[in-house]
Amino acid sequence: MRFIMFGFAAIVCCMICGLNPAIAVSKLVFGKDIRNYGSKNPGFTNFKRIFGGKWAYAVMFLDILKTVLPLILIGYLFEKHDVEREFTVAWCGLFGVLGHVFPVWYKFKGGKGFLVCISMIWCVSPISGLCSTLVMITVLLTTGYMSLADVCAVISAPLFMLLFGIGSYSLLLVCMGSALVVIRHKDNIKRLINGKESKII
Repeated sequence: MRFIMFGFAAIVCCMICGLNPAIAVSKLVFGKDIRNYGSKNPGFTNFKRIFGGKWAYAVMFLDILKTVLPLILIGYLFEKHDVEREFTVAWCGLFGVLGHVFPVWYKFKGGKGFLVCISMIWCVSPISGLCSTLVMITVLLTTGYMSLADVCAVISAPLFMLLFGIGSYSLLLVCMGSALVVIRHKDNIKRLINGKESKII
């Protein structure tokens, strides 16, 4: 029965997190597809560069919301059936990241997964999420590179989780999600190394 529950929860999170607010808002509000502009990535950073901050922050909020709501709800429901909430949230969060990066709705071509991943980290361990977010903000304000800030945040998260005593299986799932986000930023990392990455601030 638990295998069925975990399988169903994974599918639900994968499908919900596969919905991309950047694509939806760019079409509904501006009559354009964000995937045809700038870096062509349907994420917050590219959206902000193309359409400005007002709607970009709406996209950010929706990306966070689509992750946090199902994770909290599923974690609560599983906990009621004596299943560990921390592991459940990490499990569903990983599939949320996968769903966002490889969405069935958009021919498996999605965003880089940072906002979904950091939202998962907050849900698994709020204190680790806070510390990782502070890392992101610090790197962003000191360098101006959003991509570098994102990568530093997800790399630091497992270290904070180790420090605060998160379960090993949950930690492994978070590491997998973080690794996927780093891999999705490989082109940004190359541009950073070559001094060609664009700053957001």
